[in-house]
Amino acid sequence: MAHEGTSLPCEEAWERVRTLQARLAALAETRGNLDPEVLAISQEIDRYIVIIQASYFSGPDWAASPSA
Repeated sequence: MAHEGTSLPCEEAWERVRTLQARLAALAETRGNLDPEVLAISQEIDRYIVIIQASYFSGPDWAASPSA
């Protein structure tokens, strides 16, 4: 994974998730869901989603949100 920290811009992280999802779908179709490479890509997607969530929940609007 190229970006380990949470300083990755959200749009870049979303683009990476979309790219990885396409790769994951194609690979899972040929190798199956439990293939080690398929699982590794899934875990990488999870890491990017955590980055996106951390960015969202640490934003200035989060504290003022009625659902917070």
